[in-house]
Amino acid sequence: MAAPIPTPLTIAQELVRRPSREEQGEQACADYLRGLLEAAGFAVRAIDLAPGRPNLIATLPQAKPGPALAFSGHLDTVALGQAPWSFEPCGGLVDGGRLLGRGASDMKAGVAAMVHAALRLAQGPAPRPNVALIFSAGEEHGLKGALHLAKTPGALPPVGAMLIGEPTANQPLLGHKGGLWLGVEFTGKSAHASMPHLGDNAIDKAAAAIVALGGHRFAQSHAVLGRPTLNVGLIRGGAAANIVADHCRLDLDTRLLPGMDPEAVIAELRRVMGPQARVVSRNYLPPTWTEPDHPWVAAALKLIAAQTGDRRPPGGAPYVTDASALGPALGCPTLIIGPGEPGQAHQTDEWCQCERIDQAAEIYHQLALAWPMD
Repeated sequence: MAAPIPTPLTIAQELVRRPSREEQGEQACADYLRGLLEAAGFAVRAIDLAPGRPNLIATLPQAKPGPALAFSGHLDTVALGQAPWSFEPCGGLVDGGRLLGRGASDMKAGVAAMVHAALRLAQGPAPRPNVALIFSAGEEHGLKGALHLAKTPGALPPVGAMLIGEPTANQPLLGHKGGLWLGVEFTGKSAHASMPHLGDNAIDKAAAAIVALGGHRFAQSHAVLGRPTLNVGLIRGGAAANIVADHCRLDLDTRLLPGMDPEAVIAELRRVMGPQARVVSRNYLPPTWTEPDHPWVAAALKLIAAQTGDRRPPGGAPYVTDASALGPALGCPTLIIGPGEPGQAHQTDEWCQCERIDQAAEIYHQLALAWPMD
């Protein structure tokens, strides 16, 4: 007789009770999930990002032939922050129909719902739906785990479509902008502050660039994702108030639409900031977008609407997901849908509605049963 399957909420509580911030790593969460999945018959591999930081890949034997439907999530969370919490952040408490704790919405509830759906599939008759679970480490700090999987030969199974369980309150999203992060330096000449005419103030140059960037608007737009954004998030320069600054650095965050070339954007920003701006570092994560009329997406959206009763047009996510790393490697259509509350991500006193965790688990299960959607 098959062992009883823990509820989606129980799995989510157990994950919240296992801290997985950067300093702790994801090992405890991965070990718990691996135990559940292997006991149900899944073949599970750990591909370590670093010691104590495993990515998990789980596949179901005796599955239907063809590429898998992938369920993707991350096991890490952000730090607790400086503000005091009104409850134990890793207690896995439930109060007023809400799961409380760090990672409740972002995104241990989503991972739990995916695992519960997978465990149900494992108890079904063979051949079972071909599904793959891809759980990454280090997502909150640059998608490190997913990028490691994408560049590791043989790490990822053949996948025909992918679900990302990030917090959307179970509203399906078709994609998100990409991220382009730039470090920009300005140099000058130091001098005594009482004789500024003998120097060349790098902070003045950076300030002029900030003003120019503030007035710049990208020409591109997207019907769902809106317009590209640009933020000057950090400025560092100078040595002391009585010294004309000979150096200054700006850190920029730019969110790009599908079809935008990051190199063209860098060239555009250089023109805006002027010739004295020198780009010294860059990091790019591409956008992801699947058209709503893609056959699998269209069928999945109908199934999701039947479960939720919500027939609003699908939107786009404001954040970057592991799809930026996994999507180019897998080359498959992607939907973002998860039970977490988008506004609760990274918040003090984070929570997730319990009923949404159950609803997500059922959505994932039904999508898997219908896979492949011909």
